[in-house]
Amino acid sequence: MLSPERSLAPPEPAEGVRLSPWRPPVSDAERARHDRRMRAVVTAGAGVVGLLLAAFLGVITVNGLSAMLPIAPVDPALFGEAGLNAAESARAAAALGGWEGMSAGLLRGARWAPQALDTPSFGALGLLRSTALTTGLAAALAAPLGIAVAIYLSAFARPLERAWARPAIELLAALPSVLLGLIGVSLLGPVIARLFDLPSGLVALNGGLLLALMALPTVIAVAWEALDAVPQTFTEASLALGADRVTTLWRVTLPAAWRGLVAASLLGLGRALGETMAVLMACGNSEAPPTGLLDPAHALTATLALELPGALRDSAHQRALFGVGLLLLALTLTNQLVARRLLRRRAP
Repeated sequence: MLSPERSLAPPEPAEGVRLSPWRPPVSDAERARHDRRMRAVVTAGAGVVGLLLAAFLGVITVNGLSAMLPIAPVDPALFGEAGLNAAESARAAAALGGWEGMSAGLLRGARWAPQALDTPSFGALGLLRSTALTTGLAAALAAPLGIAVAIYLSAFARPLERAWARPAIELLAALPSVLLGLIGVSLLGPVIARLFDLPSGLVALNGGLLLALMALPTVIAVAWEALDAVPQTFTEASLALGADRVTTLWRVTLPAAWRGLVAASLLGLGRALGETMAVLMACGNSEAPPTGLLDPAHALTATLALELPGALRDSAHQRALFGVGLLLLALTLTNQLVARRLLRRRAP
């Protein structure tokens, strides 16, 4: 047996073989110190991300809940002393304070009119209706179509088709939403206006079609993964009992993967729920609550993007917008939590 000193000597290279510079083996103590340093770096990074997330949620929650608190009214005479006329003074006073002067509460009114000359209105029910119309249409179109495509790719497609499908889905998911909004304004809008004899095609139907296109890659990818996660033994046992491929698909594969398919639909809905640019450009952004898909819509995300930069600090308008943001955050988190729970429990 070689002595410890002899075992640490560099090996003799064979003839014609070039070896990299020999280094002595790392000791256990050095390896432990390296592991501790890496663990500290990873823990610090996770802590920073956690603090940023907590700060984000805290700011949205605190400012959103402030929308439920009353705001003391502001005397219009103060603005008259600054040189504003009576109408401008009343409008500025209504914008800066007097929450009790609004026509309805945030969760009770349907009219969103923060720039109204008489009494500003901050009812979010009309915004919720617009969001429900566009995202509901997107989910109704993207979920069955995406699941159908996933079924074909998982059960019937050839290997070459599967190889081309994955980059195509990723490319569709990577399209900027502003380009899809441009398609909605320049292509879908005129078509919808001609088909339904409308003055403008910037309606909820336009936004819903664009959101369906944006949600489609998410639905296909997650549903495809859920179908591929079904054990192959299930399919083999069904085929061995004499069932054909279609019967095996409907009686075995789909029931075993239903949780993943529902989660795919919910994740697609969440993708549509949080989209801003497409609904901002293609839905018309009318203050009047929509009554159907052929009316202009003003979604929650579009309202925040349009009005938050111009809202006065600590005004009723800004507080109402933070309330809208808190409402949107609650809807999105609820949808994502339900989808993630289904994905964790999808294994048959």
